[in-house]
Amino acid sequence: MTSPGSSNQPDAPVAYTIGHSRHRLPAFVALLKKYGVKMVADARSAPYSRIAPHFNYGELEPALVKYFMYYKYMGNMIGGKPADTAYALASGGVDYEKLGASPKFVTGLDRLADLARGQATAVMCSEEDPAKCHRALLIAPGLIARGFEVRHIRGDGSVVAHEDIKPTAGGRTGPGAPPGAQLELF
Repeated sequence: MTSPGSSNQPDAPVAYTIGHSRHRLPAFVALLKKYGVKMVADARSAPYSRIAPHFNYGELEPALVKYFMYYKYMGNMIGGKPADTAYALASGGVDYEKLGASPKFVTGLDRLADLARGQATAVMCSEEDPAKCHRALLIAPGLIARGFEVRHIRGDGSVVAHEDIKPTAGGRTGPGAPPGAQLELF
């Protein structure tokens, strides 16, 4: 039996997500290898880090090749902070519901699903906590709808099933927060 929010297929393909946070590259790779990941799909809208520059676009791909891993930049399609102001809220946030329904995002999720069916894949963003990231708010539900089981790799090496994540929308609540976001009471 499967849990709510997971695939209804007992032999569903598994897709992982991970936040690079402040990891050094060898520690990050060790987390991926622990779960057999061979492909990193970069879901950052802006694939750069001032704090961890080894995760910058242009540096990460050749670094992962040394560990016999692949890299695919997808943030231009499935990134959570698009440059297109059509998805901006008056409050300054992103309308995830509208973004998640956009043709570009849907096409990106289809491409991601194709990649993940071909090899063990982790969707990467910068935020360590998936509950505060579009990996759990937008990407995981889309992959589950495409028949995947989604697991989130945490910085301590543990893995959490998507149905055990309580999305917080990065603290955003109310109109424009993604469906299923945890609403604050006070």
